[in-house]
Amino acid sequence: IVAVLLGLFSVIGELDATSVLTNDAFLPKLSLLVVGFLGVSAFVVPGISGSMLLLSIGFYEPVLSSLRRLLDNLLDVNGLIPEVINFGLLGVGALVGFVVISVVMKWLLTHHRQDVNLAVFGFILGSLVAIFYNYDMVPVYEQLDIFMIVLGVIALTLGGYVSLALNKRYATR
Repeated sequence: IVAVLLGLFSVIGELDATSVLTNDAFLPKLSLLVVGFLGVSAFVVPGISGSMLLLSIGFYEPVLSSLRRLLDNLLDVNGLIPEVINFGLLGVGALVGFVVISVVMKWLLTHHRQDVNLAVFGFILGSLVAIFYNYDMVPVYEQLDIFMIVLGVIALTLGGYVSLALNKRYATR
């Protein structure tokens, strides 16, 4: 449910990530601590993609644009300082997130392994909504033709079959 809500949030949410990264106001920039925390937690939690998470909350493209501005302004101190602040806040959030999520995941996997596995499976299933229903993809659906839909169904079926076959083959080892 959380992953589905993240996907829906990217389409109907009101947070403008671009304004957070380009605005000089400090209070909105504190949301970058949370974004860094969430982004790095995807490295620790199995089955969750950090890119998908950032895409779902609308920060993927703005963070890449900020990185582009950082690289373009390496020799311009006035243009460099705001981007260094952005990435400093992202880095602090990422560092705190990595430590906190690592400790929490170790405890959860030790005491509630089956529940954690089911939760990760739920995130994977729920992320399908976030992948297929986000602000970048909605306009693409208007351009789909029947050939692309049939090709997608065939690829999904073939991928599922290969995955099951590999699982059967290597699960006994």
